[in-house]
Amino acid sequence: MAFSSGDVLTAAQLNDLNITSITTTGASTFKADQDITDFTNDSRGIITLYNSDGAVDDFTCLDFDGNSTDPAARIGMKYTGSGSELHFGTSNAYGDGITNTAFQILPTGITQFNNTIDTTGTTQSSSSIQVQMSQGYALYTDNTGPGSDNSRLWINGVDGAACYIGPRAGAHTWNLIRIGSATTIQLIGAVTKTTGTFDIKHPTKGGDWRLRHSFIEGPNADNLYRGTVTLSGGTAIVDLDASSDMTDGTWVALNTNGWAMVASSGNEVTWSLSGNKLTINGPDGAVCNWLVFGERHDEIMKSDKSIHTNSDGKIIVEYENADVEACPDE
Repeated sequence: MAFSSGDVLTAAQLNDLNITSITTTGASTFKADQDITDFTNDSRGIITLYNSDGAVDDFTCLDFDGNSTDPAARIGMKYTGSGSELHFGTSNAYGDGITNTAFQILPTGITQFNNTIDTTGTTQSSSSIQVQMSQGYALYTDNTGPGSDNSRLWINGVDGAACYIGPRAGAHTWNLIRIGSATTIQLIGAVTKTTGTFDIKHPTKGGDWRLRHSFIEGPNADNLYRGTVTLSGGTAIVDLDASSDMTDGTWVALNTNGWAMVASSGNEVTWSLSGNKLTINGPDGAVCNWLVFGERHDEIMKSDKSIHTNSDGKIIVEYENADVEACPDE
């Protein structure tokens, strides 16, 4: 069969061809005319690459060549006992042919990547590099925050959804999840943990020694304030806002159920707490150490954003939860 420039082959003509090799020079275009109405059916497309022996786990491939006698890139169908796989390969040494399988699409439609997924390039303004998934979930980067381009990585999801880091199911657990930061890790919302400490390099022992202290915890959301004051004329008034570098009125807006304790070595002292004022009475010149607790009750603690408190801002100490995934000690 002879072809002229600009010829369009019909499906019947293509079916009659038995081609082992075609070589062209200059700019060449292959054009054929056929369509199918449904992608997922048993109709054949314009071109079919056929492996007549049908051996399981063999490949039928479309190769791409540059200036070499060996293939430089390849798309291949692997015929397996459980369905077809589509493999994509490249070369980093032309004399060796195909050296890397970059990724493959499995019979289930799942895509497996064998190397790094590299979305290089710098995002500009509020644009982003995105990996989008169903139901509004996505991973993307942008440069609208501090730092250089691509300075933020977002895990996006629908309102009210959950984000888990760790094994999805089964008995497997992770011993360590590390979030590296040279400055600040900011958590917006309620935080739940099984246990907690600070963990730092030991300030005096050196070597590989580290120092650990546990968090102070209790059934109330207490804020702690402390200090030292010297009585003048037998009295002292401690302004809890001023002593904490807070704007006047902040302590009252933040706290309720105030509780105080005062001690002065060798001296008898009395005290009272009213609003943000701690009044101490005792001998003139007495040095007093004071401690004040206030139970947090700001609007966040009383809102739906705090899942650990009730509408009055009180910690819900005991609760029942059958969701094992939400319970860190299960």
